[in-house]
Amino acid sequence: MRFWNFAVTAALCSMLLSSVPVSAADAACGEAATWSLDSDGTLTIAGTGDVTNAPWLSDAGQIRSVTVAEGVTSLPEQAFLQCSNLTAVSLPDSLISIGNCAFWMCTSLESFTIPAGVTMLGYEVFYKCDKFDAFTVSPDNTAYTAPDGILYTKDMSALVAYPKQKQDTAYTVPDGVKTIQPAAFSENPYLTSVTFSDSVETVMTSVFYNCLSLAEIAVSAGNASFVSDSGVLYTKDMTSVISCPMVLESASCTIPDGVTTIGEGAFAGVDLSEIILPDTLTTISADAFYNCEELTDITLPASLTSIGDRAFTHCTSLTEITVPASVTEIGMMAFYDCENLQTAAILDPDCDIFNDADTLPESTVLRGYADSAAQLYAEKYSRKFEEISAVLLGDVTDDSTINAEDATAVLIAAAKLGTGNDSGLDETKMQAADTTADGKINAEDATLILRYAALSGTGGTVTFEALRNGTATA
Repeated sequence: MRFWNFAVTAALCSMLLSSVPVSAADAACGEAATWSLDSDGTLTIAGTGDVTNAPWLSDAGQIRSVTVAEGVTSLPEQAFLQCSNLTAVSLPDSLISIGNCAFWMCTSLESFTIPAGVTMLGYEVFYKCDKFDAFTVSPDNTAYTAPDGILYTKDMSALVAYPKQKQDTAYTVPDGVKTIQPAAFSENPYLTSVTFSDSVETVMTSVFYNCLSLAEIAVSAGNASFVSDSGVLYTKDMTSVISCPMVLESASCTIPDGVTTIGEGAFAGVDLSEIILPDTLTTISADAFYNCEELTDITLPASLTSIGDRAFTHCTSLTEITVPASVTEIGMMAFYDCENLQTAAILDPDCDIFNDADTLPESTVLRGYADSAAQLYAEKYSRKFEEISAVLLGDVTDDSTINAEDATAVLIAAAKLGTGNDSGLDETKMQAADTTADGKINAEDATLILRYAALSGTGGTVTFEALRNGTATA
């Protein structure tokens, strides 16, 4: 399965537009293809074969119409990227393929006809074509069709794109459609409910991104791949969150126990202030909480092992984060543009932090152990670093011994947490108290401390790991 990522594409836009050469008359744009841009803003692409680059993008804002001559067979990725004044497009029947994001952010373009010869449309070809209310496909095209203005593959097995200005408030994916392609519904402001039929098997990334009125993603009871819970889309076995609608009844969302993965872009752009994650969670995928600007409260569970690329990018209300010792990997730009993130504690000394200055904000104070990956990152990228004292598991009273006093301290902390109050323990003592390594502070931790103290008192060699897995001996 291939994913085309909207965040990556957005980051590339400015790079591409600043690096192309200036326009020229009748210049090459392929081995046998040429282009010219006249004073009226008409871009003409002529010749034969593949167009391999888009040198006219240095004048993207000047382009008002595009005519591609018969004989041209392909258009490259991002061919008309951010041609915001483009209003008319004429494509030939000789055209076979249109690359990824070819008409990205052509915000003035209302429609054009996909010609008969096109058999390959890349991903997100029409992303942010905000004026499209219907797609049009030549009746002679053998690869695509557009009943009711919605773009599908000819065999109706994949939904390619839903028009941004189609004003229906509810839509049911037709039976027979198996795949929803990337960003298929993105940016439509009218849909409030989308229902998946029994046949849907694959939902790709960013499908509902920025659908500002969407309140429910429903699933037919006979669907074998997906299920909906409180309007949120999950895999059928409820182990992965696929997509959350933009409109929720509450600013707080609780992910149910059993979920192991927050899928790619699952909560991107959703206005949530609090997300409660289960102790079963192991993976936060790329873009999972991208642009969640209202998010202020999230606790990462001790079960978590990886944080994906851009997972928390532009979470501008997030002020602190503790990355538990179970997390071994923090991806590219994971906390990029979290401008109010004051502290980030990274508790795995060997955590693989993506080696780039944009992984964590410049103003964030990193907290970690001496000589840890967090300290090395801080030193390399001139971040302030605060050392966390080494933790002696079970030594909650910080007296270098493990005994009944530590168990009592755990029980007191557990009682406070049980009534919704602060535990009264600092970060280091909280880690010392969690002897069961389950991310919770409760009576089980106190029991393990008492067993450790009893076995140690008899002269035995014991570890908490051995106690947890039942291999400890006196």
